[in-house]
Amino acid sequence: MTSWIFLEEMQRKFNNAFESQNPAMFDIVFDIDGKKLFADKLRLTLASTTFESMFSDRWGYKDDVIPIKNYKFDDFKRFLLFIYSGKCDLNDSNIMAMLDMAAFYQIERLKELCEEYLSKMEYTVDNIFEFIEVCDKYFLIHLKELCDKSLSKMEYTMDNIFQFIEVSDKYSLVRMKKTLQNFITKIKKDFLFTKEELNDILEYVRCNITVKVTNLFGESIFGHLKPEYSDAIKKIRSLKNRPSNNTESLVLYWSNVNCKFPSSPSQFKPNDDVKDHLVVFSDGNIGVVRSPFGAYTLAEMISENYFEFTPNCKIEIE
Repeated sequence: MTSWIFLEEMQRKFNNAFESQNPAMFDIVFDIDGKKLFADKLRLTLASTTFESMFSDRWGYKDDVIPIKNYKFDDFKRFLLFIYSGKCDLNDSNIMAMLDMAAFYQIERLKELCEEYLSKMEYTVDNIFEFIEVCDKYFLIHLKELCDKSLSKMEYTMDNIFQFIEVSDKYSLVRMKKTLQNFITKIKKDFLFTKEELNDILEYVRCNITVKVTNLFGESIFGHLKPEYSDAIKKIRSLKNRPSNNTESLVLYWSNVNCKFPSSPSQFKPNDDVKDHLVVFSDGNIGVVRSPFGAYTLAEMISENYFEFTPNCKIEIE
C-alpha cells in the first residue's frame, strides 16, 4: 500500500527546507554574484545529468562552492525551486533565462513549461523572427509549428518578402513555404509588383527547392533542398509517380536511381528532434530514414503530424 498523504507531506517539507536555505541541511553551495544558494546533491543529481557531471570529479566542483556566472540569483533560485517543487513562476522577464537553464541542465519538464508559455505569446512581424530563432536554438518543435502558422497568415510586401523567403528556407517552415508559393502565384496573376521586383523574387525562390514525400495514407512530409544538390534534385524529379521499392516500413527507398554521392560534408548535424531525413545512400539510391547512419543527409523532413513509413510512397519536387 502507498501513503500519498505521507508523500505529499514529505514534498512540502523538501520545499520548505529549500526555502529556508539552512546551510546545515544541504551539501551543495552555489555562488551567484556573491550570494549563496544551498541545495542537496541527491535531488539535483537525480533531476539533471548536467548536475551529475558537475558533482563528479570531471568538473572539479565535487566539494567546492560552485560559481554560477551566466544567470541572475533570482532566476537561478527559481530554477532550483522548480526541481524541489515542480512549480515555476514564469513571466516575460525571466522566460528566456528559464528556458536556457532548462536546456543546459537538461530539465525536460521545465523546458516543456517554457515552450507552453511562449506558445501563448502574441506573434507579430516585429518579433516573429526572434521566436523562430529561439525554436531553432532550443529545438522547440511545437512552438516552431505555431510560428509557422502565424507566419503563413502575415501580410507579405516587397519590404519583407525576401526576409520571409529566407526564413522559410533556413528553418524548413512548411506552411509558410506553401503560402509564399501561393502568394507568388497571385503576384503573377494580379501584377502586384513591377517586372523587376517580380524577377528578383522569383530568382530568390528558385534557390529554395521543396521536396514532398507522401505515404499510402495520404500523409506527407516536406523538406528543402539546396540548389547545389542539383543531381539529387534532377533524380528526384525523375521519380515522380514512381512508388518506393521498400516492402517493409523500416526505411523508404527508391532503387536504381544512381544519384551522385555529394563530396562535401552534409550541412545537417544529428538532431534528436528531427525524426525523418531525406538521404542518398552510398549505392546511389534515394531514401527517407529515421537515422542517417552512413547515408548522406540531403534535407531534414518535417511533418505536421506523425508520418508513417509505408510501401509505395511517392516522392516529388513541388
